[in-house]
This record gives sequence, structure tokens and C-alpha cells, in this order.
Amino acid sequence: MSAKQGARSLTTEIYERVCDVERRHDLLQYEVDGWCVWPLFRLGACYALNPAIPGNGSRASTRSARVVGAALRQLPALATIPRAEHLIKTYASGLREQVGARFKDVWFDELIASLDACYKMQMDDNPAFAPRVRSALVPPNLRTNWISVVANQLARRWVANAPRIARDSAALSRVMISELGLASHAPAMMERVFRVFYWERRINGWLLDRLRPRDVITADFGEYALVSAARDRSIPTLELQHGMVTPEHGAYSWTDYALPYRDRIPLADKFLAWGDYWRELIDRSGFWGERAVSVGSPRIDEYRTRPAAKGNTPGVSILVTTEGIERDALAAFLARFMAIARGTCDCSLMVKLHPLGDLDKAPYLEVLGQFPNVAVELGSEGSSTFELLARADLHASISSAVHFESLGLGVPTVILGMDRHEIMLPLYEAGHAALVTEPSELLEVARHIDEHPVPDTIADFYFRPDAVANIRRELPHYLPQMRRSART
Repeated sequence: MSAKQGARSLTTEIYERVCDVERRHDLLQYEVDGWCVWPLFRLGACYALNPAIPGNGSRASTRSARVVGAALRQLPALATIPRAEHLIKTYASGLREQVGARFKDVWFDELIASLDACYKMQMDDNPAFAPRVRSALVPPNLRTNWISVVANQLARRWVANAPRIARDSAALSRVMISELGLASHAPAMMERVFRVFYWERRINGWLLDRLRPRDVITADFGEYALVSAARDRSIPTLELQHGMVTPEHGAYSWTDYALPYRDRIPLADKFLAWGDYWRELIDRSGFWGERAVSVGSPRIDEYRTRPAAKGNTPGVSILVTTEGIERDALAAFLARFMAIARGTCDCSLMVKLHPLGDLDKAPYLEVLGQFPNVAVELGSEGSSTFELLARADLHASISSAVHFESLGLGVPTVILGMDRHEIMLPLYEAGHAALVTEPSELLEVARHIDEHPVPDTIADFYFRPDAVANIRRELPHYLPQMRRSART
């Protein structure tokens, strides 16, 4: 078996193992307030079983004095909650595009500009983005980290139907420990998650009762409490795709076992996919059906309309994006590439780190600092990934949504054959990306970059054009002529 096949089978084996366990033990039977809680653990279980995926510690601690202080500062906003047509839930890490001295939310600010009466809630998910939050182009009406603070405190004291929660969380814990070997999922930890979900639902419900929005639009599958609270109130919910999904994604890819539970799984009523590729990918079991639609990406549309940013300087400009995996191996690979490219191909490297999964430049600078034509940037500093793509001749990564975004912008992309690259193999098998396992192979791609054009048909397959208009058409109370757009 080849290394590629072995890596691919590991990811598949983990996903299929989790699916087998959930089916045999009927894990979707466990509920809080009538909503299945197994989805809160499913993706984490897939990640915990994969040794190539590091733990994600980016979520702010609910015990942090800074978070508690920020929560208290939201009290005035809670006293004057207005009626809203649209509730938008976003994240500080979405502030990735600079407009003058301000920063734009790449998921929603374009949409907000086309709609009236939007209420924008934001979770501060990465402290490195705090300066951008203070300079947001469209400031949030409410920052929501306090919800977790309050829910955690209340969960320690009381929940309705506490005996059932204790029984069900213990039962689910036994399965995760005995069948999946996840010793960290002890009964006490599992019960705490159940109880916090109970209170987060109630707090979000309280907000919804005051806002009374016509719809709720999110950018992440993890909004289980908000989505379930909205669906309890018959408020339509829509999730805009924010990153890469795969046939083995623990949050999105459900087997036919889940079909009878679809109305009790706290996922959005509609998944707004970037393009037909993603819509087809997410629905191989029929779980999503007509609930998955292609709309495109406002950010991709914006950059498609910008003038070409590539300069006339000689050489090949390569953008490398990271995911927080295989740091040492990736840095060593790039160092070997730059060493053999010297005198053969004039190449420059920009290494852009993932805004949540890769928060330290040191592992890369220690190895790549010797090369004058290599730069390393955190996700929270410097130019945005899309600005870098607009100037790049070539993109490379192990497994990243940027593979697809580069194609959407007409930039050839390369898959680096390290651990976890296997989820990108369909892109290679379709002939839409190159796959390299040695620095010399990457050098060959760079030397013959003109032989790797990206046709418009491929770009549109991954990212449907005219995203804002498409998204608005999916809103349940869509009006062809919105007041704000009529003024512009």
C-alpha cells in the first residue's frame, strides 16, 4: 500500500469507525430539550482519534478575567435590544480584509451592506484579532463571549430534568470511552457540556425573543444553541459555508442513520455552499437534500472584480498557507525547496499561518529565516490571504480551503503530500491540483507554471458567481428590491 493510500485509509477508517459506533449505540437518542447532543461531540471525536491533528486551544477561556470584563461591558447593549429583520452571528477571526484603517468581516459585511435592519453578534474567538475588533468596518451590535460565561455559571447550579441529563451523559460517556478509547470524555465532563448547552439555548432564546428576527444567518456549524433556539421559534436558520468540508467531515457528513433524526439535529435549515462542488459533496447520503444550495462567496466575488495585482517582477511568487499541522515537516520541506531552487528558479515564498490553528511563527522562522526571499506572517497580521493570492503565481498547502479559494481566483494550487493531505486527493484526481511529495517536484511545477492555467469553468464550479444576490434569494422573506440596495 502506498503512503498516499495509507494516509487516505486512516481518515476514512476514523470516520467509518465513528459512524459505526453511533449507529450501533444509537447515539442520536440522547437529547436536551428535545435536541440531539451527539453532534456537539462528533467532530471532536473524529479529531481526537487522529494523531495528526493537534488540539485546538484557541477558544477563549470562560474563566478569563478579560472575558468576564468584556461580558459586563455588554450590559448596556442588552438593555436596548432593537427589533431586527436579520440576525447575523459571526466571529472576530473573520475580520481579515483591511479597508483603509478598518477591517471587514469577510463572511457577512458585504451581505449586511445590502440588507436593512441587521443585528450583528460576534464571538471573539482569537485574542490576536482584538485590535481589528476595535477597528471593525461594521462593528458588532453585541459581542457574545459572555453567553458562555453566564451559561457555565448557571450550569453549575441548576438545569431542568437534571436526572435524565446525568443518566444520558453518563451513557454517552461510557460509549466514547469503551468503544472509541476517548478517556478524556469522562461522565463529569460530558454532563457539563449537556448542562451548558441547556443554558446557552435559553440565553440565545431570550435574545431571539427580543430581536424577533425573520431569519438567523451563521458562519459555523458550532452554533448549536443559537440554531436550536431559533428553530424552536420557527425562525429560519441559514449557515454560510466558511471553510472546507469533506465527505468525512464530522460536523456535516451524516449517514442514512441520521435521516430520521434530521429535525432534531441542531443544524441550520439551509447550508449555503460556495458552489456546486460543495453542494454535491455534502449530500452524498441525502441528509441535506434541498437544504444544501450553491450561493458562492462574497469575498471571492470581490477579488474577481479587482484589477490584476501581479507585478512584472521576474521569478515565481509562491503563497504557502498552513493549518497548524506538520509544522516541523512543512518548514523543513520548504527549506529544502528554497535550497534547490537557488540558481535554478527565482522563487519567493510567503508563508501565511492559519488564524486559529497556527499562532507561532518561531517553528518556521527557525528553519526559513536564512532565506532572504522568504516571509512568514501570522493570520492576524499583514496582508490578507486573498491579497496574497492576488499577487501570487502559485499556491501550496497540505490541506486547506485555500486550495479551492486559489482556484476560485484563477491561481494554480499544489497539494503537499504530508499527513492529512489525503482529504485533498479528490482535487488532484479531478486534475484541478498538482500533488508533490518532494521539493524537487514543487520546483518542477514552479518552473513550468504557465502549463497550469485555471479555466473559468473550474473556478465557477467551486465558487458560484454573484454570491450576495444568491444569498438574498435564499432568505425566506426575500424582496427583489431591498431598500438599501435601491439607494446605492
